[in-house]
Parts: sequence; C-alpha cells; structure tokens
Amino acid sequence: MDFKEFAKKAERQDTRNRFEACSKDLSFIPKTMQGFYSEYNPVDVEVSMDGNAVRFYPYSDSKELKQDYELEDDRFVFATCNSDPIFMYNDKIYTYCHECSVTDYELLAESFSDFLLQTD
Repeated sequence: MDFKEFAKKAERQDTRNRFEACSKDLSFIPKTMQGFYSEYNPVDVEVSMDGNAVRFYPYSDSKELKQDYELEDDRFVFATCNSDPIFMYNDKIYTYCHECSVTDYELLAESFSDFLLQTD
C-alpha cells in the first residue's frame, strides 16, 4: 500500500487523524518504515483495522514504547491495539498479549504495507 493512500484513508475515517513530515534522525526505525515516518509521521492517528481500534505512534514515542513493553532490541513498536503492542520484527508485523504470562507472538502481516492494507 502506498503510504499516501493509507494517510488519506485514515483521515477519511476521522478528520482528527494527523500526519506530519519528519526530518529528524530516523536511523533507529526499520528501513522499510523510514519512508512512512519521514513523509507521514503519525502525530495523532487512530484507525479501524479489521474492526479494531489501532493507535499509531509518532517516531518520538517509539523508544518509550519499546521500554514500556520490554521488547528485545530488534523489535520496533509503532502501534497498539487494546493496549497490546504492534511491532515489526524481521520485516513482519506481530502483536502479543502483554498482560499474559506467555508471550507467544501473533503474526498480523507479512510486511508493513500488508498491515496498512487492513485499514477498514
């Protein structure tokens, strides 16, 4: 999915959804997501995906999110759904129940673009 298309879809869902271009150092963000964050940093974005409310976070919140969910260094948290993290690991998108004793990752999409296609 084209990032611009996703942003337009998100804004159609809710006119309060807001994206901004970002010229900060994004080197800590996975390469496959850097274009999204440089052009469409999700400043205040919540969308419906498969009937669930998914909150996207701006680049500035990503390091804090990672610490909050205590994920390994090679995982990048960029969204949440019902307080569960949504993250990229090896270019795939996963989630897990953060309050469960077992942390089995659930595969949500084979790529970030595929994940964005799930927007209602």
